[in-house]
Amino acid sequence: MSQVESALGELEPIGLEELDEQAKLRRRVDAKYVVPDDVAAAAVRSAAAGYRALEIDGRRRFTYESVYFDTPDLRCFRDHVEGRRPRFKIRSRYYRETEACFFEIKVKRADDETVKRQREYDHSDHGTITPDARAFLEETLAELAGDGPPPDLAPSLITTYERLTLAGREGGERATLDLAVELRS
Repeated sequence: MSQVESALGELEPIGLEELDEQAKLRRRVDAKYVVPDDVAAAAVRSAAAGYRALEIDGRRRFTYESVYFDTPDLRCFRDHVEGRRPRFKIRSRYYRETEACFFEIKVKRADDETVKRQREYDHSDHGTITPDARAFLEETLAELAGDGPPPDLAPSLITTYERLTLAGREGGERATLDLAVELRS
């Protein structure tokens, strides 16, 4: 067990339903940091009074797999690197422990806010864009980015990681810690 998992064990639990009710992730501003295990553990311990840990069926560590879609020339990736606004990210995400799957679109807006839209997705469609998903994608990008999706989207990156989630006791904030991150093209 890592130091951060040990620290997480000291927090009170919160269930998924309650977490989703108090901390919906539809509009957000986020920052990402790479830190050593001991630094992450210290941060979790210092947050214990203000946060609870997501727990489902006695588990606090959950495996996620995401398939990201991009064009052959990596338009979505290039837009991200170049800081273009608005820009978008398209993925299907599979939650192994709960067997839930979603098709998701994230749009980074000019005000630096990220808006996320998602739909439940059949696990057998994970890693593909079905006709219904394409219609959802077209509708969402027209509304949020004022543009349509490129016609040549295809799977370009698969990420797998194990996530720990903290939920603020007050307000709707969440903090996540990702471990065992693996990337495949």
